[in-house]
Amino acid sequence: VAARFSGPADPRILEIIEHNKPLAIRFPGGTVANWYNWRTDSQWAPDYDSWTKEMKEKRGHFKEQEGVVKFGFLDYAKVIQKYKIEPILVFAPAYDTPQECAERLKHGMSHGVRPKWVELGNELGYHLQRSGKVTTVESYLAVSKEITKALKAVDPQVKIALNTENLNNDFQEDNEWSAGLAKEAFYDGMVIHPYLKLPADYQNNRGGMRELFGAYGVTMNVLQKCHALYHKPILASEWGVMVRYSNKWVSSFLDVIGNAEIFMAFLKAWQEGKVAHATIHMYALNGYG
Repeated sequence: VAARFSGPADPRILEIIEHNKPLAIRFPGGTVANWYNWRTDSQWAPDYDSWTKEMKEKRGHFKEQEGVVKFGFLDYAKVIQKYKIEPILVFAPAYDTPQECAERLKHGMSHGVRPKWVELGNELGYHLQRSGKVTTVESYLAVSKEITKALKAVDPQVKIALNTENLNNDFQEDNEWSAGLAKEAFYDGMVIHPYLKLPADYQNNRGGMRELFGAYGVTMNVLQKCHALYHKPILASEWGVMVRYSNKWVSSFLDVIGNAEIFMAFLKAWQEGKVAHATIHMYALNGYG
């Protein structure tokens, strides 16, 4: 589960958590994590002036939200401890130095948040998720290697996961980003977000319906190819059924079928030792954390 706690924590979310008892909650969420400033518990975009026009159009709101939108980490910490939930933290390697990442981990541990897994960034294989010190797979690996050393010096038990790329309902193991990550082995796991993306008219489209009902096979193919390339546990920290080329979720009774197919693929891959865990955006507006 991914959730935003803009403290004090929404009582509706707390009620749902108490009732559902999720095993893990990822913080601060997805895309927002790349521009999360843990010192202020808010967004930031320190290199905004150097961004491309496309980047400013797509991510400029992070600059506008500096110091305004709060994520409620301390409330998150209280919820984690109260309900004995596993914390999963997403760090921001584009901006935080290894020393600052180590301080962030210490800060969390001082508030009772000792993560088993730390994800280094969110979907950094996609160019509109990258900024700061992370612009290529080479720069990502370089900063991630140093951050990994710093975090394990604080807590030798913490596990580090990097981000691979997943496009068009497939996993391209030979593209520059995916293949680049496979050249290194200092990390403990690999994050992939195997969304099933359907055409907007999928309900009236034979091909779209075929993709929906074939979600199990599509997902298993992605997971098997990813594991075969990296030989590391997979963290599917986001997944679901979406409309292709948009950020819209498929909202009909049919998405239940697609999500069930994807979940069964995760379950099978977990039984085979390929998947460590799978979390889904749940406690957030429009499904996004």
